[in-house]
Amino acid sequence: MALATIAERILRTIGAITAFASLWIVLIVGIMADDAGNDAGATASAIILLGGLAIVLWILLCSFKPAMVAGWLPPWPVLRFISVKLPSYAVGVAGIAWWLYYGYRRYRGQW
Repeated sequence: MALATIAERILRTIGAITAFASLWIVLIVGIMADDAGNDAGATASAIILLGGLAIVLWILLCSFKPAMVAGWLPPWPVLRFISVKLPSYAVGVAGIAWWLYYGYRRYRGQW
């Protein structure tokens, strides 16, 4: 197996873990949107919850089954890259950046 394939799978796995871990952020922001107690807050809460869950589900599908998701799209390479590969790569890079930042902030004075 090529090194690029291994790196891609690791990045997609980190993207899936990061997307799954961000579910609690979607839940909390969705609940907080309904704190106003009016119809606009309820609508905003529903939009945030449904939109956030759809994005997380899309990233999980793109991370675990990219060939299946790519089969739903027209055979244009740029569209498939932007729609299938880029979301899991972006979330994977964001997860790595967060992990490095957290490690730096947590352990910076102990070395």
